[in-house]
Amino acid sequence: LNVWGVQTPRALIDKEVVGERVEIMNPLIEIIYTGMNKDSVPQIPPQQVFRQLLGNLSKILVKDIAVSNALIFTHHWNNPDSIITARDVSLRLADFALEDKRPADSSRFLFSKEIILTAGNINWMNERKLYKYQVNNLAMSSHDKSLDCGKINISPLLGEEAFMNKVKVQIDRFDVVLDRIQLRNLNYIALFNGVVEADSLLISKAALKVYKDFGQPRDNVNRVGTF
Repeated sequence: LNVWGVQTPRALIDKEVVGERVEIMNPLIEIIYTGMNKDSVPQIPPQQVFRQLLGNLSKILVKDIAVSNALIFTHHWNNPDSIITARDVSLRLADFALEDKRPADSSRFLFSKEIILTAGNINWMNERKLYKYQVNNLAMSSHDKSLDCGKINISPLLGEEAFMNKVKVQIDRFDVVLDRIQLRNLNYIALFNGVVEADSLLISKAALKVYKDFGQPRDNVNRVGTF
């Protein structure tokens, strides 16, 4: 952790941290889901997390915050198995301003004027442990509202026969590879709530393999109105 340009008297007397640059290198970040949220999908509440950073402070103003080569993993409090793992993560927050009584500013995201995020690899499994999802070479910029991925893989964890024997009904088994994905005019606030909203999506190359065993019984799910 390196810090430059901190105004020490303000930190001690006024309970304010005002500085030029904060640099955090090689951090290990663990996020634990307690299960207190009733939503079925675990989410990170950015506003609440950053507000907790204030503690007894009334203000944090830093022109540049840089995090490099971070390892991030999430899990439930009663289960050490990782839900999401992100490696080689770098984050830059420009003109970071967090104040206890500062009104909401729609021009800022995570209390910053600009955010740049990159990650070498992000991976997770679905709840039934049928698929592994992997994102490689992710790059996001709030300035131009863009997101780019080198590759996205959706890979079955079981072979065709073993997969169908586990699910025991007729469902599609997908094996997907997407290369060089580009999203433009991305809604970052929606993205952090688990929703992807963008004006355009470009996929340079895609491979899709679908398998279904018609010898398995049909399921009883009513899909009327879901398409």
